[in-house]
Amino acid sequence: MNLIKKILLDTLTKDGKFCKDNIQMLVCFIISIIIAFIIIGQETSNTFAFDIFLAFLSASCGMAILSVWDKLKSNNNSKPEQP
Repeated sequence: MNLIKKILLDTLTKDGKFCKDNIQMLVCFIISIIIAFIIIGQETSNTFAFDIFLAFLSASCGMAILSVWDKLKSNNNSKPEQP
């Protein structure tokens, strides 16, 4: 349980504060998982539901990529230059 808490805090926070973009990423991912279970539970396939699923999944992946990019950029800026 401690490992999950550490992963969530590391994912959702930036410089010790909760980051709006990371929370939106988590919410989009959870919504896409819920939509996926709804699609699986239906007897007939709905192409619009699948498109909405892909939209939420793409949004959460895009936000995750931007979050990682920002963290890598901030880590590179904080390292001192070596002569």
